[in-house]
Amino acid sequence: MAKKKISEAEIEKNEEVAPLVIEEAPKKSKLSLTSHSIAYLIVLFVIILCFIGMAFFYVKFQNSINKSFGVPTIGAPNTPDKNKELLDAVSKIAELPPNETPTFATVSDVTKLSGQSFFANAQNGDQVLIYNNAKKAYLYRPSTGKIVNIGPVALSNDTVPSESASPSAAATPTALPKVVILNGSTKVGLTKIADSKLKADKVKVQVADRDNARLNTYQDTLVVDITGQHKDAIASIIKAIGGKQAPLPKGEVASSSADILIILGSDFNSAQ
Repeated sequence: MAKKKISEAEIEKNEEVAPLVIEEAPKKSKLSLTSHSIAYLIVLFVIILCFIGMAFFYVKFQNSINKSFGVPTIGAPNTPDKNKELLDAVSKIAELPPNETPTFATVSDVTKLSGQSFFANAQNGDQVLIYNNAKKAYLYRPSTGKIVNIGPVALSNDTVPSESASPSAAATPTALPKVVILNGSTKVGLTKIADSKLKADKVKVQVADRDNARLNTYQDTLVVDITGQHKDAIASIIKAIGGKQAPLPKGEVASSSADILIILGSDFNSAQ
């Protein structure tokens, strides 16, 4: 059988019909994660969990301290900057125990403090500075910049009780009698001098306010026991600044937050 010859033209035609096809390799997805990226994400997740855990246990620790001192638990602890700001503010108006950092607490629900004399005049938002070593607590009101109360703290075994401690072991601040000093004379600066004398003699009272009396014609210095429950404190005050115990004079109004009222007369000896 004769072989069919294939011309060059047919060869060129066949090449055009079946051209060479080159397939491209599939491209990698841009969203695919490398093993290094996954490792970084895992490490970041672990770090975030650690910070959350630290914050949780810190808040729990603060709440346990607050419960021990009869203060309602707080939603979040104060920042170090806020604590320093509070400490600076209170140190300007009161002599704080040296060489000791206090524990800070916030009154968040004053209704839970009913029946506790230390918090009798507390308001939501008040700050409590608790000095464990000095056994003293300060109730401070940032909104007015005044100290509401100062009281000794009784601690068992000189330690802050844990959250599981029995109520009898909890620290209980005891309120000091609150004193209001009024200047009932024409002399200037007497209330500040009387305040200094009470502190110098370490009279166990808290000076809550100083102001002028309604009259400036008092001859005698009067010490008024408004609540009738502070006989010893009255005696200590009279020993420190002089004067005499007397009923509330007509025309004067006792502050609702005061236990004792001092009205300085012209007989008050201002000599230091």
